[in-house]
Amino acid sequence: FGAYLPKNGSESLPLFSDSVLHLAAEIDGLTRMTRIAFSLKQLVADVIPRIGLQEAAKTKPVVILPGVDNSQFAGNGVFIEGDIKPEISDYSAHVMIGEAVSSFIYAQLFENQTAVLVSSIKSAQVLVEPFWKATAIERFSWCVSTQETLVNMLNNTQYLRTTQSTVNSVVAFSTSNVDVT
Repeated sequence: FGAYLPKNGSESLPLFSDSVLHLAAEIDGLTRMTRIAFSLKQLVADVIPRIGLQEAAKTKPVVILPGVDNSQFAGNGVFIEGDIKPEISDYSAHVMIGEAVSSFIYAQLFENQTAVLVSSIKSAQVLVEPFWKATAIERFSWCVSTQETLVNMLNNTQYLRTTQSTVNSVVAFSTSNVDVT
């Protein structure tokens, strides 16, 4: 637990041939949610469309336990350096860990026993959706355009002074050289 498959290659989640449970703590101070969100995105974007939600839940579920930290997998009050203080008790964390693990094992042994794992995948999606949206925004051209404009301004030795306190459009801004000194 607290481990994950590589992002790329033959051992990445979409290509991994064996059943595997990604079981993560929401507030893990060691394996950040941004890394688990990547595995969940692979599940949602690559695995589920190919094999369906039920089979994906059975063979490659990504489960995030809310309020749990990494240290709670060890139990008995053990605190791993670099971790974050948990939001729930060790007992509650152990119940959640046990439910996720037993649901995964049960799904391996019996047909059509993925309801808990399907629900866990959907809950994980809700949890990381804001992160996915934020990273998608970063990929839009406006971010790249703004960065390029700032770099060009800093590299350009000929500045045009402006008396305007605002620029009416992004296009006007991107083609102007406002004196930043």
